[in-house]
Amino acid sequence: MENCQEFLAKKMEVFIKLEVGSIDFSGFVIPRDYNQIKGGNIMKRILSLLLVLSMISIMFIGCGNADEGDTMDNATEQTESDVTDNSTLEETTLSVVFAGGDPLSKQQLEERIEGFMEENPTVTLLAMPSGSGAYLDFVKTKDAVGEFPDILEARNTPIWVRAGKLAPLPEETKEKFADLPLYENTAYIAPLFEMAPAGGVYYNKAMFDEYGLEEPQTYTEFLELSQTLVDNGEVPLVIGGKDGWHMGFTWAYYWSKHVFSDNLDWLAERYRGNVSFQDDNVKSMFAEYSELFNSEYVEKGWLSTGDNQIASFLVTGKAAMFISGPWMMQQIEDADPTFEYGWFPLRDDEGNAYVIGGTQLQGWALSSEAAEDPAKVAAFNAFMDYFYSDEVYAEYLRQGAMYAATIDKPEVNYDNPIMAKYKEVIEADDTIALLQWNNYWGENELNGAFRNYAYKAFQDMIGTGGTVDELTEALDKEWDLQAEQFNPTE
Repeated sequence: MENCQEFLAKKMEVFIKLEVGSIDFSGFVIPRDYNQIKGGNIMKRILSLLLVLSMISIMFIGCGNADEGDTMDNATEQTESDVTDNSTLEETTLSVVFAGGDPLSKQQLEERIEGFMEENPTVTLLAMPSGSGAYLDFVKTKDAVGEFPDILEARNTPIWVRAGKLAPLPEETKEKFADLPLYENTAYIAPLFEMAPAGGVYYNKAMFDEYGLEEPQTYTEFLELSQTLVDNGEVPLVIGGKDGWHMGFTWAYYWSKHVFSDNLDWLAERYRGNVSFQDDNVKSMFAEYSELFNSEYVEKGWLSTGDNQIASFLVTGKAAMFISGPWMMQQIEDADPTFEYGWFPLRDDEGNAYVIGGTQLQGWALSSEAAEDPAKVAAFNAFMDYFYSDEVYAEYLRQGAMYAATIDKPEVNYDNPIMAKYKEVIEADDTIALLQWNNYWGENELNGAFRNYAYKAFQDMIGTGGTVDELTEALDKEWDLQAEQFNPTE
């Protein structure tokens, strides 16, 4: 190995040849035409040369110091060991859009974006969380004004694939997962997690104990305990109806029990005209669902209550229960670390438990435009490496009470006993785990605009005292109107 001075001398010689070109360094011949220096590249080269000569003189001094102690070999090894693979990432900026309706999820993703940039200073990720409104509308607005993101938390994946907005998932990221959900035989998304059962009931243990209530094993028992709470001046259930999407957690139970349990292809059959919202099973679904609101079991201000408020209702005793997903546990514990709460799934009168579960076509996606830029593709893969790294991913899963979607499962310290109950329920023979009706794809894909319409129409029925017949007739008319523009069965 050549010594330090020889090494730097050769580097200086290469630099001079590349930067200075034909200039005679030994004699430093200056061109006769001053304008060549004043306006051309030669002046830039001379200035660059002077700067580098100053730097090299300092480095030669450093060489002497290095020779006194460490060898050049050791110095080189030390430098290389301090450099991570991501040091090769080019300087680039990517926009990142994700759902911000749930405060915990928003905070989690923002923290991981910040953490990634701290470790990769050459990459800037511009976080663009949505508000509490419909996430699909937020992304559509971004697209309409020419701001479709480079990285998207895709929740309506087929829409964006058909619009040519998403690129197939890079192979480097695909390798992290064993069984990716596909759309038209192509993987477009990296799942953030495998969902623990959602759509269950979180309840105030102290309030249940006060009135001698136990976890209900049938739907009739659930109504009976709700009536007991009303009789004692308590509010049984808080619902965040201000955020339309929050309606999906209660809707899922009734829809799964009355419709999907008999025909999981109901949406595809509705596109074909073989079923109707005015069929008896759908009408019975809405009759039972509306009974929940019309019997004083739901907190009266539910239409002006946001999803981000329901945890505080539980902790402060303003309501005994709410229905949502496992990520809410962190919100409860943040509000009051000493608060004791429990969880149970809603069951039918035969004792079958209905929960939201299964693989979804949702997760991180790379835009087709960003995929054309090698620097952005490299940054996306690096962000995926960071997000799914053991320590970072384990904390994300712990906070959200989710399970790993990756092949390599990080060790997660689920310090809440409810996680064990989730596992027990999801593996039970009497559990029916289905996705929300808007999370299927292929011929059963639901137009997101129709979901929003249906939730709002149901809210209006409750608020105005409308009838189930009026609601189901309106849903059929709106479906037929929207199906003229979107029908995945054709």
